[in-house]
Amino acid sequence: MTAVPVSADPIKPPKPNRPSDITGLALDGLLPGTEWVLSLFVPGRVAPQGSKVALGNFRMKEMSKYVDAWRTDVRAACAREWAGRPMIDEPIIVQMEFVKARPTTAPKRSTPSATGMPDLSKLVRSTEDAITSAGVWRDDSRIVVELVSKRIAEIGEVPGAHIRIGVAA
Repeated sequence: MTAVPVSADPIKPPKPNRPSDITGLALDGLLPGTEWVLSLFVPGRVAPQGSKVALGNFRMKEMSKYVDAWRTDVRAACAREWAGRPMIDEPIIVQMEFVKARPTTAPKRSTPSATGMPDLSKLVRSTEDAITSAGVWRDDSRIVVELVSKRIAEIGEVPGAHIRIGVAA
């Protein structure tokens, strides 16, 4: 059973792919004492980590050929924004919104939901590992609350990821 968002207007249901303002998402109301320490947008092709393909002789490689470039983009953006501050070693709250590139087959007047590949959890995995290697936090095991979503880019929108990191109060 899928959860359906409640609409203020009972006649028109909300569009499931409408771009959101990441600073206004639900975690602000649920966790009012959070100190948000990093907020950024990483442009690029979001890529999953975790699915492997066998090469033979017990060798494996990532299924996505874009994962290395994505991790490099996230690592560079986070390192630039974090700018030498000490690693976070406290309980962490994270918000991520992945904006997938708009397919050429998508309708020109509307945007479909991002229900296809890749898995959201695998997008999170590649991004969290890149943030760890950028030195923002000591380890992603410090994350205690996470709100993540994926959607297809609106017409003319740049694909990438909106990332916001906070320290739990």
